[in-house]
Amino acid sequence: MMINISKLYNEYLKSENNEHLNKIFSVIIKYVREYCPNQRRPKYPSLYYLINIHTVLKDNVLWKSLNKSKFCLSKNKTHYKTIADVHRLWCKHGVYEKAYREIVAKNIVRSTNGEIKLFIDATSIINKLGSEKIGYGTETRKNNSQN
Repeated sequence: MMINISKLYNEYLKSENNEHLNKIFSVIIKYVREYCPNQRRPKYPSLYYLINIHTVLKDNVLWKSLNKSKFCLSKNKTHYKTIADVHRLWCKHGVYEKAYREIVAKNIVRSTNGEIKLFIDATSIINKLGSEKIGYGTETRKNNSQN
């Protein structure tokens, strides 16, 4: 299946109505290529994953809701897990942090009030102690060992 990523990307940029998004995406993709090189030829390009990751983080929706997004091209029911895994890989390798530092250093995004919106993926935060006392950890399995 050959996808026309440029057509999808142009449609996404048009729907977002954000003049800085193209510059931001190009910086992120630069760091993806540098820190997360492909081991083999991927079925979908990095830009495709970035569009879907941005959709989830921007709209504050579940990863599973990507199945209903017009920008998600796969008909596989669990494709959203692949996109979430790519997002976690990029986080692990510091792609977003490095891209953010470059965007700020080069003043790529100029805002009227001096603020840049950041997205936080809180899917791995376990809030055991209430909203004020956030617990930590990504491992939710219990230790079933007996003494």
